[in-house]
Amino acid sequence: MFYYLNGTVEIIDDTRVAVDCGGVGYLVYTGLHTRKQLKDGEKTKLYTYASIGEDKFDIYGFLTREELDLFTALLDVSGVGAKSAASLLSMPPDTVIRAIVTGDHKTIQKAQGIGNKASQRIVLELKNKFKGYTFPEGEGDDGPTSFVQGSRFEEARDGLTALGFSLQQAEGVLKGMDTESMTVEEIIRKSLKELMR
Repeated sequence: MFYYLNGTVEIIDDTRVAVDCGGVGYLVYTGLHTRKQLKDGEKTKLYTYASIGEDKFDIYGFLTREELDLFTALLDVSGVGAKSAASLLSMPPDTVIRAIVTGDHKTIQKAQGIGNKASQRIVLELKNKFKGYTFPEGEGDDGPTSFVQGSRFEEARDGLTALGFSLQQAEGVLKGMDTESMTVEEIIRKSLKELMR
């Protein structure tokens, strides 16, 4: 299995780049975040993932191991394929991780092939994985402190949508509720009482 390719960028198009490694040209799918940092004729090192099927052998490449790790984590989510995961990584990894831990479904759904259900699964399955993630300094007021403060609201909302309620219903019942003074379980119990009326 390939772990990385080290060579010269020969071609850059809308979704892929060609990397010449010792006279062999590898066609590599990349997200925009990686692609916009590459230049024709320059040396590069791409960390890779090979997606192998009956009629395909596709290579996906990323400039950092962090991006590769995030890509493989996304693939572990049911219903998320390699092309959708690569499309999501057209955004910087920090932006994607922030969207996951804050339950920012609008940002996640900007990726091609990721709709509402896939977005909800990504948040539910990966939020805890990145809960302690440290964001770079100077990213504004919506940094780690903000998402920790809002996490009970987000967890309760995701719990309600997992129980079959729509995002609109979940957010509607949670608005105005003092979520910071209760546990997530208490918030969900109270919300269910309201929704069942």
